[in-house]
Amino acid sequence: MTNQKFDRDSTITSLLYLISKAHGKIDYYTLVKLMYFADKKHFHTWAHTITGDIFARMPHGSTGSNTLDLLCAARGDTDYTKADITFAQHFFRFEPNNIVVALTEPDLDNLSDAEIDTLDKVYDQYAHLTFSELKRLAHDKAYNKRPNLHFMTYEDLAEDNKALLDHLGFDN
Repeated sequence: MTNQKFDRDSTITSLLYLISKAHGKIDYYTLVKLMYFADKKHFHTWAHTITGDIFARMPHGSTGSNTLDLLCAARGDTDYTKADITFAQHFFRFEPNNIVVALTEPDLDNLSDAEIDTLDKVYDQYAHLTFSELKRLAHDKAYNKRPNLHFMTYEDLAEDNKALLDHLGFDN
C-alpha cells in the first residue's frame, strides 16, 4: 500500500510549471484539475503521485486537498493563517475571474524527468478543455468508487487497475 506524504515543494513546482506552460497565468479550476489528472496519470504509471496529496470528492470533481488549500491560501481565503497566506502568496497571485499568476519560475530540481513528462502530457491533453469538460472528466471512476466518503483512497485512485493494485499490495 502507498503511504505517500504531501510534498509541498513538488506541488508548488508542478503548479508553477503548469502555469508557465500557460504563459504565466491560468484559470484556477483548470490548474487544480490539471494537477489532479497529472497525479492520477503518474500514479498509474509509477505507482506514486507527484504531490503525495490526498484527494477529495468535491462538487466539481476529484481534487488534491492540500493543493487546493495551497491555492486558496494564495487567494487569501480567511480559513488560512497569515503565515500560510504569506507563504503561498510568495509563489502565486490571483487576478480577477480566478486567474492564477505565477510569481516565480519553477525550480525544476524538485521534479524528476518522469514527473515533468507527465505534467507535459497532461497539459497537452487537458489544458484546452472547458470547465464542463474538465468537471465531467474529474467525476471519474475513482470519484465514483465510494461516493459516500469525502476523501478517496489510493486504492480508489487505482480505478481497478489489477496490476497496480497487486503491486501496491491491495486485495482486489
